[in-house]
Amino acid sequence: EKVCVCVCVCVYLFIYKPVGLDATPVVQCGRPTHQICKHAENENADMVILSSRGKTALRRILLGSVSTYCIHNCVCSVVLVKPQ
Repeated sequence: EKVCVCVCVCVYLFIYKPVGLDATPVVQCGRPTHQICKHAENENADMVILSSRGKTALRRILLGSVSTYCIHNCVCSVVLVKPQ
């Protein structure tokens, strides 16, 4: 069974590629929130993996959050990786 995962280019280059995992990096223009969810839907992705910038709750409320938007709007599962 093929599993389609949408990943950030940086995640692909530094995590997936060195250990031989198959993923395709994608570069698109537009609002990240909409582009990520749209691409995941178009590719029938099983999962979207995003990293968190660790914004405070107040900044997240005032500025919004790509990860929060994707968690609530993507048609597939969203995995959020927190910074160390």
